[in-house]
Amino acid sequence: MFEDVKLLELSEFDGLLGETFVFSLEGVEEKALGVLIKAEHIQSGTHPGVDRKPFRLDFKFPAGANIGQCVFNAETANGQEFPPIFLIPYKEDEDGWYMNAFFN
Repeated sequence: MFEDVKLLELSEFDGLLGETFVFSLEGVEEKALGVLIKAEHIQSGTHPGVDRKPFRLDFKFPAGANIGQCVFNAETANGQEFPPIFLIPYKEDEDGWYMNAFFN
């Protein structure tokens, strides 16, 4: 079922800290801009058949961004495309929204 799914690796985000990503949804004109603020390996259990170290990505969105937990299409502002990413909000402050994605 998932044979053709490309698994992202942390190394694909090397050099992208501080870069703006464009997040969008099919059929929705509005796009959200988030800056990659953290990309790191995490401790996690092992999963049979998955040959990669788990990692997380953290993004910061501007204050007032109207986004929620969802699977987003993602690309960098210069057009580098990524497979869809499931983002989860975890914090809001006066500077903006913070969301992360976990890859096990």
